[in-house]
Amino acid sequence: MNKKEEKIYGIYPGSIERTDLIDNLNEIDLYLQIDAVKENIYWKYNMANIAHIDVNSNEDRYALEYLIYKTKKFGTKIPNPQKGKHIKLTEEYLMWYEYYENHFKNVLNESEWNEFLRRKQNDEDVSEFLPSGKWKEFSLKRKR
Repeated sequence: MNKKEEKIYGIYPGSIERTDLIDNLNEIDLYLQIDAVKENIYWKYNMANIAHIDVNSNEDRYALEYLIYKTKKFGTKIPNPQKGKHIKLTEEYLMWYEYYENHFKNVLNESEWNEFLRRKQNDEDVSEFLPSGKWKEFSLKRKR
Protein backbone atom coordinates (compact mmCIF):
# COMPACT_ATOMS: atom_id res chain seq x y z
CA MET A 1 0.00 0.00 0.00
CA ASN A 2 1.57 3.31 -1.04
CA LYS A 3 1.18 6.59 0.87
CA LYS A 4 -1.86 7.67 -1.17
CA GLU A 5 -3.61 4.37 -0.45
CA GLU A 6 -2.81 4.44 3.26
CA LYS A 7 -6.10 4.53 5.12
CA ILE A 8 -6.08 7.89 6.84
CA TYR A 9 -9.42 9.62 7.45
CA GLY A 10 -9.64 12.75 5.29
CA ILE A 11 -7.03 11.55 2.80
CA TYR A 12 -8.08 8.02 1.85
CA PRO A 13 -11.22 8.27 -0.36
CA GLY A 14 -12.79 4.99 0.73
CA SER A 15 -15.72 4.09 -1.52
CA ILE A 16 -15.21 7.15 -3.76
CA GLU A 17 -13.88 5.97 -7.11
CA ARG A 18 -13.36 9.27 -8.98
CA THR A 19 -11.47 11.58 -6.64
CA ASP A 20 -10.60 13.82 -9.59
CA LEU A 21 -14.29 14.71 -9.90
CA ILE A 22 -14.67 15.27 -6.16
CA ASP A 23 -11.61 17.51 -5.99
CA ASN A 24 -13.16 19.88 -8.55
CA LEU A 25 -16.65 20.19 -7.04
CA ASN A 26 -18.06 23.59 -6.24
CA GLU A 27 -19.37 24.31 -2.75
CA ILE A 28 -23.00 23.36 -3.46
CA ASP A 29 -22.05 20.10 -5.14
CA LEU A 30 -19.70 19.20 -2.29
CA TYR A 31 -22.52 19.75 0.21
CA LEU A 32 -24.83 17.60 -1.93
CA GLN A 33 -22.21 14.81 -2.05
CA ILE A 34 -21.69 14.92 1.72
CA ASP A 35 -25.42 14.81 2.27
CA ALA A 36 -25.85 11.92 -0.18
CA VAL A 37 -23.11 9.86 1.48
CA LYS A 38 -24.59 10.57 4.94
CA GLU A 39 -28.04 9.49 3.72
CA ASN A 40 -26.58 6.39 2.09
CA ILE A 41 -24.81 5.41 5.30
CA TYR A 42 -27.94 6.03 7.35
CA TRP A 43 -30.25 3.96 5.13
CA LYS A 44 -27.74 1.19 4.48
CA TYR A 45 -27.23 0.60 8.18
CA ASN A 46 -30.88 1.09 9.09
CA MET A 47 -31.86 -1.59 6.59
CA ALA A 48 -29.05 -3.86 7.82
CA ASN A 49 -30.33 -3.53 11.38
CA ILE A 50 -33.87 -4.36 10.31
CA ALA A 51 -32.61 -7.44 8.45
CA HIS A 52 -30.33 -8.35 11.39
CA ILE A 53 -27.19 -8.42 9.25
CA ASP A 54 -23.81 -6.85 9.76
CA VAL A 55 -22.56 -4.27 7.26
CA ASN A 56 -19.00 -3.00 7.11
CA SER A 57 -19.13 0.80 7.17
CA ASN A 58 -15.40 1.50 6.91
CA GLU A 59 -15.14 2.46 3.24
CA ASP A 60 -18.24 4.69 3.41
CA ARG A 61 -16.93 6.38 6.55
CA TYR A 62 -13.58 7.06 4.86
CA ALA A 63 -15.49 8.52 1.89
CA LEU A 64 -17.56 10.80 4.14
CA GLU A 65 -14.52 12.10 6.00
CA TYR A 66 -12.66 12.59 2.71
CA LEU A 67 -15.53 14.83 1.56
CA ILE A 68 -15.71 16.67 4.87
CA TYR A 69 -12.00 17.44 4.73
CA LYS A 70 -12.49 18.93 1.23
CA THR A 71 -14.65 21.70 2.77
CA LYS A 72 -11.40 23.39 3.85
CA LYS A 73 -11.17 24.93 0.38
CA PHE A 74 -14.40 26.80 1.17
CA GLY A 75 -13.11 28.29 4.41
CA THR A 76 -13.88 25.74 7.11
CA LYS A 77 -11.10 25.23 9.61
CA ILE A 78 -10.50 21.52 9.97
CA PRO A 79 -7.32 20.11 11.48
CA ASN A 80 -5.05 18.15 9.18
CA PRO A 81 -5.71 14.41 9.01
CA GLN A 82 -3.77 12.21 11.42
CA LYS A 83 -3.18 8.50 11.12
CA GLY A 84 -5.62 6.53 13.26
CA LYS A 85 -7.88 9.52 14.01
CA HIS A 86 -11.21 10.63 12.58
CA ILE A 87 -11.56 14.10 11.08
CA LYS A 88 -12.58 16.52 13.82
CA LEU A 89 -15.93 18.15 13.08
CA THR A 90 -15.17 21.73 14.02
CA GLU A 91 -17.68 24.44 14.82
CA GLU A 92 -16.93 26.04 11.44
CA TYR A 93 -17.61 22.83 9.54
CA LEU A 94 -20.85 22.30 11.45
CA MET A 95 -21.93 25.87 10.62
CA TRP A 96 -21.03 25.34 6.96
CA TYR A 97 -23.05 22.12 6.82
CA GLU A 98 -25.97 23.62 8.77
CA TYR A 99 -26.12 26.59 6.37
CA TYR A 100 -26.67 24.36 3.35
CA GLU A 101 -28.75 21.79 5.23
CA ASN A 102 -31.10 24.53 6.43
CA HIS A 103 -31.42 26.03 2.97
CA PHE A 104 -32.02 22.85 0.99
CA LYS A 105 -34.19 21.10 3.58
CA ASN A 106 -36.04 23.97 5.27
CA VAL A 107 -36.04 27.01 2.98
CA LEU A 108 -36.83 25.24 -0.30
CA ASN A 109 -40.16 23.48 -0.40
CA GLU A 110 -40.52 20.05 -2.01
CA SER A 111 -41.53 21.47 -5.38
CA GLU A 112 -38.57 23.88 -5.44
CA TRP A 113 -36.18 21.11 -4.37
CA ASN A 114 -37.43 18.84 -7.16
CA GLU A 115 -37.11 21.64 -9.72
CA PHE A 116 -33.59 22.41 -8.46
CA LEU A 117 -32.62 18.74 -8.92
CA ARG A 118 -34.26 18.55 -12.37
CA ARG A 119 -32.44 21.65 -13.59
CA LYS A 120 -29.16 20.55 -12.05
CA GLN A 121 -29.39 17.19 -13.77
CA ASN A 122 -30.03 18.93 -17.10
CA ASP A 123 -27.19 21.44 -16.59
CA GLU A 124 -29.67 24.32 -16.49
CA ASP A 125 -29.45 27.48 -14.39
CA VAL A 126 -30.22 26.75 -10.72
CA SER A 127 -29.22 30.14 -9.28
CA GLU A 128 -32.74 31.00 -8.10
CA PHE A 129 -32.67 27.94 -5.82
CA LEU A 130 -29.32 28.70 -4.19
CA PRO A 131 -28.92 30.37 -0.82
CA SER A 132 -28.24 34.10 -0.87
CA GLY A 133 -25.11 35.19 0.90
CA LYS A 134 -22.30 33.05 2.25
CA TRP A 135 -22.20 30.48 5.03
CA LYS A 136 -19.84 32.62 7.14
CA GLU A 137 -22.41 35.44 7.14
CA PHE A 138 -25.06 32.98 8.28
CA SER A 139 -22.91 31.63 11.08
CA LEU A 140 -22.10 35.13 12.33
CA LYS A 141 -25.80 36.06 12.37
CA ARG A 142 -26.63 32.82 14.16
CA LYS A 143 -24.15 33.52 16.97
CA ARG A 144 -25.69 36.89 17.89
